[in-house]
Amino acid sequence: MVRTPGEVDWYSLDKTKFAANGVGLFAGVSTLLHPLSVVKTRLQTLEKGSMLSSVRTLAQQEGLRGLYRGYTTVLFGTLPVRVVYLSVLESTKANLRAWQPPAGWEVHPSVHTGCADFVAGASASLVSQVVLVPVDVIAQRLMVQGSAASGEVLYKNGWAAARGILAQDGVAGLYRGASASLVIYSVSSGAWWGAYGICQRAAWQLLARLEGVEHSAEAPAPARVVPVQISAAVMAGAMSGVATTPLDVVKTRLQTYRCSPGETPPSFRSIALRLWRDEGAAGFMRGMPARVTSSILWGTTMVQVFEFLKRRSARDEAPLLS
Repeated sequence: MVRTPGEVDWYSLDKTKFAANGVGLFAGVSTLLHPLSVVKTRLQTLEKGSMLSSVRTLAQQEGLRGLYRGYTTVLFGTLPVRVVYLSVLESTKANLRAWQPPAGWEVHPSVHTGCADFVAGASASLVSQVVLVPVDVIAQRLMVQGSAASGEVLYKNGWAAARGILAQDGVAGLYRGASASLVIYSVSSGAWWGAYGICQRAAWQLLARLEGVEHSAEAPAPARVVPVQISAAVMAGAMSGVATTPLDVVKTRLQTYRCSPGETPPSFRSIALRLWRDEGAAGFMRGMPARVTSSILWGTTMVQVFEFLKRRSARDEAPLLS
């Protein structure tokens, strides 16, 4: 199996402990980083300016509550899905890495790792989007309401938003932008995990050349593994964040668009054309610094929590590799 130094794989995990510990850890990460999602969503739909100005405006006009709009919906809607996502990710990644190419095929280990991780990340995202799309739609509606630009609060909470969307647009309203979400998050997730795997492997190879030694099969100490994982996560987050910003802007506007009575919901194409007409190419990069920052911070924090979770959930008879 293709494995980077310090890695705990799917076969070494206590699956029950992995799920139980994961819920608490990911709740903490969601609490810490939720304001970034609110700022990104507002910059892509309502406001112009920098991340800092958006944060100041939110804090001054709405206080802490403004920075945590949609938080409860995101927390309870995504926690179980995150465990499913990571389970699909790790099991798929382990099986694909263990797959041996047919005789005569020459596949470089880095290419093997990157492709396996890309497919695993995309597959995990496809499975989880069935639940996450409605949560995303509801949460984003809550995030944009109450701002100076929107000027009104329509929904008291997530349940009220769900009922309001169902009453106005039916079930289709909860899945508005589903096709775009499937494409964006599958590509983004696949690109992130693929880049993360490749960057990790490249970092270990660079260290081996700089030190003039080959890494042994023994697990390196966490103090040595963690900086490599963080560096790989930062690079992966920056690359995937920039690459998917244009699609994410259109998706966010599509999911937060409120139709007038009798109005036909817009399509992804119509939103994109309107954005091009009104704001030009720059409109597709609205909120890019916030998205890239969010992608880096979310990715780096999540992967460190994830790696810590795997170490904590490793079976007693399995070696603690990281």
